[in-house]
Formats: sequence, C-alpha cells, structure tokens
Amino acid sequence: MANMRKVLVQIGLCIVFLQPYKIFGYQQPPAAEAGDLTKSSEVQLGVTTSYQGTNKAGVNSEALYSLDLELEHHFDNFGVLLWLEHSSDPKVNGVSANFENANSDAGTTSGKVKGDITTGRSQISAFYFFGDQDALGESGWQFGLMEVSTLIDSSEIANDEVSQFLSAGLVNNSTIAFPDYALSGRLQDLSAFDSLGYRLVLSSAAGLAENNGNYSDLLSLKPGSKGVFAAAELVHRGHSHQAGLGYWKNSADDVQAYGVYLSLDYLGPYGDINVRYGQASSLLDVAQKPDTAWPSQFVSLSFETKVNTGALNPGVLGYGMSFTRFDGAHHQIQREWEVYYRLPLYKNIYFTPSIQRRNLIDGDTGQQNYWLPTIRLEVYL
Repeated sequence: MANMRKVLVQIGLCIVFLQPYKIFGYQQPPAAEAGDLTKSSEVQLGVTTSYQGTNKAGVNSEALYSLDLELEHHFDNFGVLLWLEHSSDPKVNGVSANFENANSDAGTTSGKVKGDITTGRSQISAFYFFGDQDALGESGWQFGLMEVSTLIDSSEIANDEVSQFLSAGLVNNSTIAFPDYALSGRLQDLSAFDSLGYRLVLSSAAGLAENNGNYSDLLSLKPGSKGVFAAAELVHRGHSHQAGLGYWKNSADDVQAYGVYLSLDYLGPYGDINVRYGQASSLLDVAQKPDTAWPSQFVSLSFETKVNTGALNPGVLGYGMSFTRFDGAHHQIQREWEVYYRLPLYKNIYFTPSIQRRNLIDGDTGQQNYWLPTIRLEVYL
C-alpha cells in the first residue's frame, strides 16, 4: 500500500508540472535557451559623449556626442547589418576644427558645410550583407555600404576611437587614403593556408563625405572621376600575435596615391602592443597642385594593459605615440601621443579620461606643442 501511494504521488506531481512523459520514459524536449531566442537578431544602442579642451589660445573647449544604433539579423547562410548614426555639430572654433584628427569621433556623420565646418546629422552609415562566420569569428565576405577603414589594417589594441585611443593616428595608419563610408566589398579567409590568410577589398573612392552626404551620388554608377580604392593584405595569426602586410591604391582624381603598410599585434602576459608602419607615394602633379601635401611615412606604437581597481572590473590603461611625415607643398613631421584610462563604472557604462600632446604649425612661429585633455563617457543599452 505504501508503494502504491508513492506511485500515485509521483503521477500526481508529474501531472501538476505537465511532465507525464517522464512516467513512460520519454525524454523531455530541450528547453530553448535565452541565447537561442535572440540568436537570429541583435540590437545594440551606444551613446558616446566627450568634452575636450586645449591650452591653445583662442580655441574653444568642445562638448560632443554621438549615437550609434546597430541592427543585425542572421539568416541560414548569411546576415545583414544596419548601422544608424547621429553626431552633434563640431564648434566653428572648437578643438576638432583646429586640431585635425584629434577627436576621431567628432563629426563622423556628413552634414552640410557651413563656413568650412561640416554639421552633424543622422545618417545610415552602414548597410551590408555578410557571410557565415568561420572558427575565428570572421565573415568570409561582406558587400554593401561600409566603413572602409575597418576592412583592413585591423588591431585589437588600437582600432576603436570610442573605447580605445581618440587620436586618428592611433586608430588607423595615416598613410592609407581611406574613403569615407562607401560601397565596398571584402573577401577574406584568415586560415586559407593554416595560420596564413588574406583580405581583398574593393571600394568606391567616393564615400558619403566625398559626396557631401548625398546618397544618390553615392549610389550612382555613372562613369566619372570618382575612382576606386583597392587593397590586398596578407594576415598571419598565432596564439599571441597577429601580423598584417598589405598594399593599397586610391585612384580618385584628387588623391592618386598608393602605398604599403604593416601592422603587428602582440598579446603579452603584462600588456598588449601594436606597431604600425606605412609608406605612401602620390601621383599628383605638384606643379599643377602646388598646395597639395600628403602623408608619405608613418610609424606608431601603442600599448595597453589591464589595471585592477578594487571592487570594480579591471580598467584599461593605454599609451600610444605616432609620427607622420608629409611631403608635397610642405615637409613636416606630425607628432602626437595619447594616454587614456578606461574605467568601468557600472555594467555597460565606461568613463575614460585621456590627454594628448600634439604639434601644430602655428603661422610664422613654426611648430608649437599643445595639450588636449579629454573625458569620455560610453553607455551601451
């Protein structure tokens, strides 16, 4: 009788919890995990604000913000990504107007030009299709409207102006004449020959900025003087390093340049290092364009390490320096260095104080060095 009561209790419990298949030996269907429900679609909203000043007389401090909304959807064999972006207007006499490339996140959307200053606006910065990801998490192909500077010369240490260095010379190789957001295609296989792979990029040389933010001109396929941007890169990956060696060419009428570049990441036990080098040449006729100058040589060194902050998650301390030589109308070397500390405040909120030191041609007084302190706040939803 006791055994009978035990069986009846078990049957009753199974019925209550709607699991009668356990009585008859059937396996319960696997429950859908939370990740599976959102695996096909991803949404991310990011807000970045910055306040940047300088000790250069007559230049105004500048508060800027940018909003980024990324929508990504995966189908069976491919995916699609839509990136909506908005940025505020740079000040007419602000830091970003006087120190070119000091704030890579300033004025990233192409608005109307007012007094030689490009106003901010909302825009579709990227809309492209991509193939399945390989074991390394990389897509084999991408095609559509993309940010061309992200397709080659990549680094885990110095590649993002939002979460890493703010100075453009510590985000990309300054000798590479990238177009803005443009119609592009990329083929890559980073394990084509075991640890050796490749990237191939073909893009219009006239992106949104080159077309004054006009999408109809961006999509125009009429023959003209827009030109193309093309690049080929060999990539070697190991347990603690990634090295890229590439060649690029931009055939736009007002650029006409080509060059080679090298990027090396080393991930060490006490910190990570990135080294970049670039060499470029111009085909422009200096006699016809006497005011033209172009970056001909570039070298940079970046370092980052995690720093424990007690109860908070480890922060990231970064230091970088870059040197760019210009040829053409004037011969000069642009020097810049930056130190930042990215501190996690709460989950997806980060606070980053940083300081830059840059040289600038200052009229008849020659090159002068200036300090640019900055604070950044990132919020991800």
